[in-house]
Amino acid sequence: MIERILVAVNDSPAALAAFRYALDLAKRYGASVRALHVLDEGGVSALPPRAVDHNRDSGPLLRHLTSLADRSGLQIEAVQVDGEPAHRILEQAQSWSADLVVIGRSNHQGVGGPWVGKETRMVLEFADQPVLVVPQESRL
Repeated sequence: MIERILVAVNDSPAALAAFRYALDLAKRYGASVRALHVLDEGGVSALPPRAVDHNRDSGPLLRHLTSLADRSGLQIEAVQVDGEPAHRILEQAQSWSADLVVIGRSNHQGVGGPWVGKETRMVLEFADQPVLVVPQESRL
C-alpha cells in the first residue's frame, strides 16, 4: 500500500511532471505527499541537473506546488533542505518512512536514448523504497 510519497522537486519541466504524477497517485491511493526541494551548498536548485532557481529560498517554488496541490484537493508537506541531492533524498525517504520516491527524468537525450542524471541514478541504486522516474511531459 502506498501511504507516503516523497517527490523531489525544482522548477524544471521534468520535476514538475513528477510532482503532478505524484499528486495523481496520492489522490488514487489517499497518500500523503512530501515535496522535497534540495539546494546544494552554493544555494543552487540541484534536481534535475538543470539548475534554474539560484536563490537560497525555495519559497516561491514550494508555494506554487502547494497551490497546485490545493487546486487538486490535496494538502502536501513542502520541505527545503541543503546538501547533496541524492543523499538528502535518500535521508528524507528513510526518516519520513516514504513508501515511494518520485523523481523527474531529464528530457536530455544521450547516446542511445534518454539521459538519466547522476542524482537520479544514485537514488535508484541506493533507495530502500521503490523509485518512480517520470519523464518530462512532451509538448505537442
